[in-house]
Order: sequence, then C-alpha cells, then structure tokens
Amino acid sequence: MEIKILMAPSIEKAREIKERFNGPLATVECEYGDVVVEGAVTLAHHASGWDSAPALASDNILEESGVEVVDGDYIMVSHVDLDTVFGVMNIANNMPFSEEVKKGVNYVDCNGQHNLFKEEVSEEARRVILAYIGYASRNRCPQQEDITEYVRELIQNFFTQDNYEAGLALVEGRSKAAAEYLTAAVGNVALLDQPESSNIFGLNSEYIIGGVEYDHVIVFNRKFGSITMSSKSGAKGEKNMATIMKAVFGEEAGGHKGIAGTPRGVRYSLEDATNLLDIMSRIV
Repeated sequence: MEIKILMAPSIEKAREIKERFNGPLATVECEYGDVVVEGAVTLAHHASGWDSAPALASDNILEESGVEVVDGDYIMVSHVDLDTVFGVMNIANNMPFSEEVKKGVNYVDCNGQHNLFKEEVSEEARRVILAYIGYASRNRCPQQEDITEYVRELIQNFFTQDNYEAGLALVEGRSKAAAEYLTAAVGNVALLDQPESSNIFGLNSEYIIGGVEYDHVIVFNRKFGSITMSSKSGAKGEKNMATIMKAVFGEEAGGHKGIAGTPRGVRYSLEDATNLLDIMSRIV
C-alpha cells in the first residue's frame, strides 16, 4: 500500500491539505514558528514545547503509537532535508541506517553543518550526510504538493560513493563561495547574497569568510527568496536565532536557537536581509 508524501511549505497549505484529505497519517517537521500541524503521528523537534519529541523516531513508530495504515493515507512534510527523509523512512518502516547514523543526522540538523566533522558525528553518519548533500545539490526537490516520487527516488539513490564525493567537494568548496557571496558585514555579523545559480549547501556553516571570523551569518538565497540566520555558538549562544527571526518576520519564522529562517513559502528581498543585518548589529 503506497503512502503519499505531500509537502506544505506554509501553515495555510498544511491546514488546507489536512482539511481536504481528512488529516494525515503523520506529519514530519510540520513546524511553522511555534505552531505544529499534527497527524495521527507527529514528528517534530524545533518548535517550542516539542524539544524532546522524536524528530527521527523509532523504526516501528506506527506500531508503538497504535496507528494502522489505510488506503489514502499520506505523510505531510513542510520541507525536505535529511532528517525529514529519515522521519519518512521510519514511518514507512524502511530505515536501513543505524541508530548511530540517526544520532549524527539529528546532531548536525540541530547544531549546524559546521559541526559535521566533530567527534559527536560518527564517520558512518558523516558519509551519509555528505552523500545526501551531493545528491540533493543535483536533484532539487520540486516545488509541488505531491513529492512522493521525488522522495522515493532520493531514498533509493542518494547513498552512493559518487554522491558522497560530490557532497564532500561541495562542503570543501563552500569557504570560497562564502567569500564570493559576502555582500556586507557589520561587527561580527556577515551577510551573504547567494545567487540563484548557486547549488552550494550549508553556507550558514561558514564562519570564517575571507580570512575574517564572524559569530553570526545571514544568508539571502535568491533562488528561494529565503533568509537564514545562524550562530557559531549554536544552542550554547547567548542569543536565540529563532526568537529574533520571529520578532522580525513574524511567528511563522522557524528554527531553533542556533539557526532559524524566514517563514516557508514566503519570498523576501536583499533589502529585508540587509535590514536584519542592521538589527543584528545593534543587539549582538
């Protein structure tokens, strides 16, 4: 029995899908600011109050929850990244990777890609993450509601040596790209203007840019019209990135203490990102 995977980048879209199809089997990171759209099973860990929820879950989460799959069931996600894909695999009881890999994926998701080579991330987990980066950089998720086929192909094809090498090359080349995209800096805050043609992942993980070290990085992505802000100190930092982004862009801005972004599905401008830089320069 096929379970469809539907994407809802905004809370309005999530609510519309939920009403149209009478509620999802599961939602994975359907977090819009501090609002979580729930399913029969809900996997979330960024929104306030959901910090201890199982973002990646156990392999038999449906059985543990007493939930049965029926015709027409679907999983709803707000976006696609590696931990949402892992959540989908767990719900489908199709998880080929170890708990050590899941732990590493969750650690990097919550603390930033600049922690990819830390001891908290096993070599096995690192290879999986880099393979995903390589695959996703060449196979972008379509901006449409039904992404079942895309996710199915991703799961089947991403973990290869070729994708791992491509991901490693992208991560190693990120530093040069960050220097090229640096458009402004005030104090310890840098603003990067990422062009629409760029396929670089994880620019918010670059804190040494052009030989200068910054504590915070703001990335304006022209392809998606999104703004993401991160802190080098991650969860240990004094300032909460999610709180700041919500104050500037509204309650649907999401993320956590170390990294946060503008509301999904809404396009912003470089002027908006520059305004955020100005605000940050006055509070950090």
